[in-house]
Amino acid sequence: MDKVNKDKRGIKFVFLIIFLASISIFLATGQKMIMGPEFHAVEQSDLLNLDGDKKLYADTFFETDVFDNQILKNLVDKMVKVISDSYDYEKESAKNRLSEFKEIKFFVKNNSTGKVYTNTNYKTNEDFRKNQNDYCNLEIDLSNSKSTYTKIIDKKRLSSSVYANPFWGMQVNSDSISISISIPKDMNDYDQFGLKSYQDDFKYYSNHI
Repeated sequence: MDKVNKDKRGIKFVFLIIFLASISIFLATGQKMIMGPEFHAVEQSDLLNLDGDKKLYADTFFETDVFDNQILKNLVDKMVKVISDSYDYEKESAKNRLSEFKEIKFFVKNNSTGKVYTNTNYKTNEDFRKNQNDYCNLEIDLSNSKSTYTKIIDKKRLSSSVYANPFWGMQVNSDSISISISIPKDMNDYDQFGLKSYQDDFKYYSNHI
């Protein structure tokens, strides 16, 4: 009888060890998904979370937090410098960086001064937005009183009010600025902002989480 009880205790002990090991592995994996590069690459942006139902993972790269708060923030910062009262060397540097994006089309206008910068033949933001339709199209209107951000992905439109200066990293700026951007589904060109590498990370990790 004693032998039977000892065997039972031994089996329970083995199961306990296996259970604790499984819990440890699960917690470690979960933390890696939440805190590691996997989650960072696929986390959904909350900027256009209109329905209040925030998903953990984005369906497309253009819906990720990385795209909104790193790639787009850098793009907008350079675009604003080009058509604002920045120093000449800042404007030239911004133009050089923007010229790297061969596949991205954009139209930027300072509505307060009338200054325009674009890599297209369109004359107005309205014409650009009506005719330049790619997989991801962005309409950004920044001003001190009211700023809006509209994202159209594969013809699905999302729009929201935003705070211009804090979100876009702009310095104090009283100008009204309108920006239109059109981006293909897949990027092929290398750029210093890392857009393609971030997109590649999203494709990889979205299949491994």
